[in-house]
Amino acid sequence: KEIEEVKHLKHPPREVARVMEVVHLLLTQPTSLACDWNDVLRTVVRIDFLKRARSINLDGVLQQAKLIDYVCRKYFAGEEPLTPDRVRWASKAVVAFFGWTVAIIAGVLPEFPTKVAGEEARRRIQLLDQELRENRRRESEERKAAELRQETRKRAEEEQKEELARLELARLEQQRVEEAKRIVQEQQAKEAAAVARREVRRAEEAEAKRIEALEHQGLDAQARLERQEAAERARKAKKAAAKEAKMMR
Repeated sequence: KEIEEVKHLKHPPREVARVMEVVHLLLTQPTSLACDWNDVLRTVVRIDFLKRARSINLDGVLQQAKLIDYVCRKYFAGEEPLTPDRVRWASKAVVAFFGWTVAIIAGVLPEFPTKVAGEEARRRIQLLDQELRENRRRESEERKAAELRQETRKRAEEEQKEELARLELARLEQQRVEEAKRIVQEQQAKEAAAVARREVRRAEEAEAKRIEALEHQGLDAQARLERQEAAERARKAKKAAAKEAKMMR
């Protein structure tokens, strides 16, 4: 993203141009140290630009005392040296490239005689390198802390989801148990109702039999009474007939 932004700059801010000039000089190590934005763009637009930056030949840089002296005195010393604040204010797109140039120069500068680069530039490069290293360390710690917070939040969310899932399972299990109880209670109620109906039927049948027996008993008594009355009438008739017969004799 940053390199694409740089590629499309036709008239870059001064500090942006200066940072990318240093990048161009370190990568190409030209014989003529003077360069302009067109020279920078020819380096930046190359397909292998980032690959060259990642795998820069430091042994070749160590052979460029004149180049290092020129870069340090022109870009890191004097009245307007490159600083993180100036670079960041000009464009955040080249902040990473600025850090790259400082790291490369700080890494090779101790290998050169002290007269190369000059005392002021050496001191500034050393301070910049320490500052950028500290910034990278702090950013790394902040990134790790952010990742840890994210991991903790993610773990808490997962635990919350698991707890919600557990509660949902418990609710469903409770619902299943209550449904089973309801079914059992309904079945028991049905069975109890069936038993009650059978008891009622038996009681009704028993009552019907009792009434029928009573009815039978009543008919038998009536029949006996009628037989008794018929026998009495027959006895009286016989007695009357005997009396009349006696009178006729």
